[in-house]
Amino acid sequence: MQWLRDISLCTGLCLLMAGCGLVQDPAPDTAQVRVDGGDEVRLVISTEFLAGVDFGTVGDPNVEILSADTLLVTLPFDTSYTIRQDRRFLAQVLPAADTLGMDAVRLRGAIDGDERFNRTATPVDSLLQFVYVYRGSNPPTGGRL
Repeated sequence: MQWLRDISLCTGLCLLMAGCGLVQDPAPDTAQVRVDGGDEVRLVISTEFLAGVDFGTVGDPNVEILSADTLLVTLPFDTSYTIRQDRRFLAQVLPAADTLGMDAVRLRGAIDGDERFNRTATPVDSLLQFVYVYRGSNPPTGGRL
């Protein structure tokens, strides 16, 4: 009868942990991209990329895009992407055409509703890039790795 009590105790503890959210996967579900401030931009979206940091330098991570979708979007633009499986996300804003002058645009990125990136720049002069990589139980990253 001791084994029956032990099984009941283990089952109860497992149910308690599940109810408290202690065994849930905290990986993010969605990435949201908002772009505004200009008329039209090219938006590069990817979940297939390599990202790394040059130690000793400050700034955006080095990114090598393996596969991406490039969209020509009219601003304002606001949409969400499912990232639960990939656990990474990249959004880059580029000029819509080869132009020397362009209005400043703002790129905002959020993960599960939590804003992680908010930068305004002229894409001709400055890279507007939101990079997110989920790192397990470590605090999530955004903008910079």
